[in-house]
Amino acid sequence: MTKINTLGLHSSGNGLHFKKPPKPIDFGLSLQKVTEGQLREYAKAKAVKEESIVQTDEGFILTFTLSWASGVFTLFTVRGGRPRTFVSLDRMLRFLDSENLLLKEVTLKLMPTLSQVSTKQ
Repeated sequence: MTKINTLGLHSSGNGLHFKKPPKPIDFGLSLQKVTEGQLREYAKAKAVKEESIVQTDEGFILTFTLSWASGVFTLFTVRGGRPRTFVSLDRMLRFLDSENLLLKEVTLKLMPTLSQVSTKQ
């Protein structure tokens, strides 16, 4: 399972310091990194089999499988080394469509909201 650290930095007169230890983000997936350029190449070669949009605490990420490789891949940023996260589905879908990266069928995995979680006492 992949865990990605977020930086909890604050600024002071002496530079940047951690407020507390970095909090790992656990997406519940074993993520293999793919950049936008690589994803474009895979899409052009029609190697992308299944796409899923996964909701996280920070937004929405894209995961997918490839016809020639096993495992789940995800779109990562080049500079940040983190999953490319979109704040809304609308923005994500517009981006994927404009880059011709959107398959005809996509799975959407949403996190339950507090109103959907039932507590048994």
